[in-house]
Amino acid sequence: MGENYVFIEKVFSPFVAVSASDDADELCGKNGLTFNELIQPFTDNIEVSLKDPSGTALPPVKIKLNFRDLTTPYPQGSLAKKQLSEAVLRNQADIDGPGPRKTLIKQGIYDVDVCSVTPWYSAYRDAFFTSLAPQEHDFTRHFLACVFVVSSGHQAPQQQLQQLIHNVGQLQLNLSHHSKWFFGHHVAHYYVLLHDGGTGDNTMAEATFLSMKNLYGAANCHMLTINSVSPSKPPPIDNTDIWSSLPDLVIPRMPNGEQHNGSSTILPFKMESNGGVKATEGEHPLDPLVPLSAPSPTMDEPASRRGPKRRGMWLTTTDRENVKTFISDFATQCLGPFAEQQLRGLTEQVTKGKGIHRHLAIAAKSLFAGRGKANILASNNPSAVNSVIYSQQAPELLVRKLGDLAFLFHQYETAYQAYHSAKRDFHGDQAWVYCAGAEEMAALSVFMLGKDGPRPYPMHYFDNAIKAYLDVCKMPQQAVRATFLHAECLRSLGKYDVLATQLIRLISEDSDLRSALLLEQAAYCYLSMQPIQLRKYAFHLVLAGHRFSKAGMRRHSLRAYREAEQVFRRRGWTFAEDHILYMTGRQCAMLGKLEDAFQAFHGLLDKTSQQNAAQQSIFVKDYLATIKALDKREFEIPLPKIDMTSVRTTLGRIPPMLENSHVQGQCINGEDWHKLEECCYLRATGQKSLPLNYSSTVDIMDSSTPNGQPAVVAQNETIAVELSMTNPLQIALSLQQVHLRWEVELGNKDSGDRVSNDPGHKLLKDQHPPEYYIETCALEFVNIDAKQTIVIKLSLIPKCMGRLRIIGVSYLISLSAISPSLSTNSLSSDSAVLSPLTPLTPLAESQGSPVWGYQTLTVKGYKLHAKRVKNNEWYAKDYRLQPIIGPPMPCLVADFDTFPKQMLCGEVQRLNLRLTNTAAPALVKLLMAARNPKEVTFGAVGLRSLPPNNNTYKEMPANNGDVTCNSVSLCEEVKTHYVMPIPGVGSLEAGSTVSVPLWIRGPDVPGEHELALLFYYETAEPSQGGAGLRHRVTKFSAKITTISSLIVHANAEPSIKADDTGSILLSVHAKNSSE
Repeated sequence: MGENYVFIEKVFSPFVAVSASDDADELCGKNGLTFNELIQPFTDNIEVSLKDPSGTALPPVKIKLNFRDLTTPYPQGSLAKKQLSEAVLRNQADIDGPGPRKTLIKQGIYDVDVCSVTPWYSAYRDAFFTSLAPQEHDFTRHFLACVFVVSSGHQAPQQQLQQLIHNVGQLQLNLSHHSKWFFGHHVAHYYVLLHDGGTGDNTMAEATFLSMKNLYGAANCHMLTINSVSPSKPPPIDNTDIWSSLPDLVIPRMPNGEQHNGSSTILPFKMESNGGVKATEGEHPLDPLVPLSAPSPTMDEPASRRGPKRRGMWLTTTDRENVKTFISDFATQCLGPFAEQQLRGLTEQVTKGKGIHRHLAIAAKSLFAGRGKANILASNNPSAVNSVIYSQQAPELLVRKLGDLAFLFHQYETAYQAYHSAKRDFHGDQAWVYCAGAEEMAALSVFMLGKDGPRPYPMHYFDNAIKAYLDVCKMPQQAVRATFLHAECLRSLGKYDVLATQLIRLISEDSDLRSALLLEQAAYCYLSMQPIQLRKYAFHLVLAGHRFSKAGMRRHSLRAYREAEQVFRRRGWTFAEDHILYMTGRQCAMLGKLEDAFQAFHGLLDKTSQQNAAQQSIFVKDYLATIKALDKREFEIPLPKIDMTSVRTTLGRIPPMLENSHVQGQCINGEDWHKLEECCYLRATGQKSLPLNYSSTVDIMDSSTPNGQPAVVAQNETIAVELSMTNPLQIALSLQQVHLRWEVELGNKDSGDRVSNDPGHKLLKDQHPPEYYIETCALEFVNIDAKQTIVIKLSLIPKCMGRLRIIGVSYLISLSAISPSLSTNSLSSDSAVLSPLTPLTPLAESQGSPVWGYQTLTVKGYKLHAKRVKNNEWYAKDYRLQPIIGPPMPCLVADFDTFPKQMLCGEVQRLNLRLTNTAAPALVKLLMAARNPKEVTFGAVGLRSLPPNNNTYKEMPANNGDVTCNSVSLCEEVKTHYVMPIPGVGSLEAGSTVSVPLWIRGPDVPGEHELALLFYYETAEPSQGGAGLRHRVTKFSAKITTISSLIVHANAEPSIKADDTGSILLSVHAKNSSE
């Protein structure tokens, strides 16, 4: 028989009242138990043999007996909710460990791990039925018998037994008492004499028991011996505690010392449309504005118990067998015969009640009341629901009692006939509560007859009953009871679609915990359908997680959200994914699982967000608060977004005077620069062709340059990295102390000594601080507005030789709460370039909310052809962030005092070229190369100053075709070589400056032109082993706009008039130079 049948048999088992004296409970108290608690583990699978009402012997059945102490009332209100919550807490999944059994479900692109068992749901369901009080229309929970227990150690056990009987009789007369009795005063009585086998008087006990048997009958009496462990010996240690499942009735206390009122919610709150949580009063644990570090009340920990107990330590194995024997004797000698007798009597009464008068009454009621099924929902007046009152001997109630008694002892066919008959009677009387109960039990009787029974399972019976309980009778507890029972039947029959609908129908606001459990079960129903409906499963799990959260069950809420995340994550369900990740982070943070909270919040921000600014602000605040609570130096943060394809590395020192755009060497393409550099190299070395190991100077590396080999940068020169940062959010972000994170391998490749400014890097004993090796410059403050993109330039100055690797960028991040600096306020566009000018200094931790974060810089080269792919690496190596630091080199700076932006076509101007060696070693073999040598030339050899006249020169043809100048211009000859030495400047010492006159000529074509000059030089102290640069170059480019000019030719001739002496005829010819 399946679990569903076993569960229903367990729910519908005979109830037996227990009335124990104080002495008896004290005797059991040595084991930390009351008498009722003592016998609970032995009440299952009790075999009973009965005969049907016709006298035919039936096969033996195994039943469970529900013993209940008469002094213990049924929990109501907050206490009932507290016990239900405790049942769920004791069976919650371990979110850190393996947890319950998992099942992997694969469907299309989905791989989902789901819980194959839900013990917390079963525990809640069992606790619900345990705490369910008996009802007037349902006799299955009424007491069939009463067990009276007295101690043999009492001075007058018989008198005490009479007193217990009298007290029970008074309770039966008290209609307001919580106990309900199946047959009123007529119930089976069973008398137990409890004897202490270790300290009790055996002779006195035997005499007392003999008198009890003479008075009440041997079949109704039993002497139970317990505590047989000798007092002189310590009790044996037994690690098996069969009473561990007994609930403790200690009310849980909150962290502030107040008792929990048993409500399923800590504070009422509602969901906002954007997925957030809003508390309606006070501070709620899910309030986004509550700091994560502040603990809040939660139901995730079970209630504190009364301390560790060793239950049953005075019971021997024989004592436990005695208890089993007592339960068996009671069932076979007292309860079974009593039930058999009552079944026979009820059958006779029901049969006699079917006389002519009863048939006439039923016909009359049917004529006036009607029998339409819709009548059960016809009246919504609550006062009319219970208007029908039956006496205990009413024929309708006798039929119902017959059905309940037969059902309790597994005579399901007899029970169905009785329920079906009672249903018609109650329907005719419009007694909707009784009718709903009869329909409910009739459906259960058909189900318990098995799938091969004579009738199909009538699902509409349960549907009618649940609707009546909810809509007409206003009895939600009975509707929940019917739904739980109906769910077991539908699950056994495989009707998962109907089951999901029934469970969702019971969702309400009166119990968040119950609603969460029902939503979760409905979600699992969608997994059992064919085909599987994964998205419905995940959606209902999200709803269940929300209701678990409202009920204070954070662990269950976290488990539900994590299961749903497997379906919604990275599937385009943006708002659903945001809600899941945010609530997962909140629950983890409240449970103290900050690492998991960080991962959830990180996933929330590591994607495009479509939330509004307010919700994004909440996300970022909780994310930063989690990082702060983790108390670690740095975490990898997804904000702001860095465009890895735009990472640009500049190698070499760029003085502030060269920050103007016309000196950065980016006006012409790189191929022209390489050609000029090659010409200079051949001129300086005297070679006719380039050697195989020749390599051009690399000063800029980006995605457009070949980066297959690491570049060499001289020691003490700046390495600048440009990063494009984008704020994807609708709120402003503030960055402070932005700097590069690096690692340098000192010395040669095999030394293995590494130094890094990573906070987690540990220095060796003989190593200096990181700033001794690399000077790191920081950008003090950057404010990135919503949706803004900025470009920042971060720089390093190496102080040693080695192999440098730029790992990432570190910064302090916070929401922008202060005004931006003037540098960022002045930006009118969405992009700006900011450069650091100050070295990195430690920031005091007391500055407030900003937290340290970093992002790893990862660049990759071009995509390889499939044939060239090795080790699954599809992209070429890119070394733009891995330069080699070589020895110090000279550094030439070329500049002009003034440089014209506009010239006439063909105009010649004299400029003062200033050359400075800013680095320590001297430079030699200084050469200059011009892309268009006709536009530039040097002056006379030895000239070191400019004449006052700089705008007049005389042009005359030369024999060799070159253009020469007269002495006024001080330009002896214009040379047309691409590479030319600088007159009088072959070398330049460290720190020295020299000025040289230079003539430039405006091109003959009007428009914008470009002047490109390349200065080539070598160090006077070449490095050993070829570790440094072979030569260096300095690039200069400028844009000049030329405008049209006139070319004038004048011709003077003598006057043709004879009398006009001393006069000449002057003819002037003017021509536009651009034509």
